[in-house]
Amino acid sequence: MSCIELPDYLCPLAESYSNSIVNNIKESEQADGFKKRRAINSALNENISISYLISREKVKSFKAWYKNTLKGGSNSLNVYDILEDDVIRVRLISNELDFVAKDALYLKFIVKLNFQRLI
Repeated sequence: MSCIELPDYLCPLAESYSNSIVNNIKESEQADGFKKRRAINSALNENISISYLISREKVKSFKAWYKNTLKGGSNSLNVYDILEDDVIRVRLISNELDFVAKDALYLKFIVKLNFQRLI
């Protein structure tokens, strides 16, 4: 499979970028009252959320790209991570697409995408 990239017409909004490390520890209560802690897996789970600005004319193209290229969010893709200053491989956490109007004339929309970094 070739590397999938986000369409060029999506403009990331820098102020919307968020990056969080997901808890990788599982606690189990033991009979003696102590808690046993263990790592779920060896890699850290990192979630990244980015909102993108998109024009009304491109919303239909983006929906088609999402459905046909990204296969409804089941394929992984490459995105630019501003913290790493590099391109990283991610997958979508949520398969829901919400388009929120940016202006009163509905010429620009914001779509928020939530990713999980793949290590």
